[in-house]
Amino acid sequence: MFQEHELQTNKETLTRAVNRPIKLLAYPYGEYGAETPVLAARLAFDAAFTTEARTVTRWSDPYRLGRFHVKNWSGEEFSRHLQHWFLQ
Repeated sequence: MFQEHELQTNKETLTRAVNRPIKLLAYPYGEYGAETPVLAARLAFDAAFTTEARTVTRWSDPYRLGRFHVKNWSGEEFSRHLQHWFLQ
């Protein structure tokens, strides 16, 4: 399986480069297939992030965690966005 090999090789390369274990995965451009979260779990990542804009809760799938695009906002504007995200 090419995808599993690529994930494993990149994880090992990054681990050597930073001399620390790599525990998290961000899917490139947020794209992933049905098998990708299964592979992330098998390769002992603690969690993985998509680019799907959704709030993370305790019920969220740890291998399909959402994230929000943060722009070059002022502190006040960022605070407004945070309030909106947490009220979802």
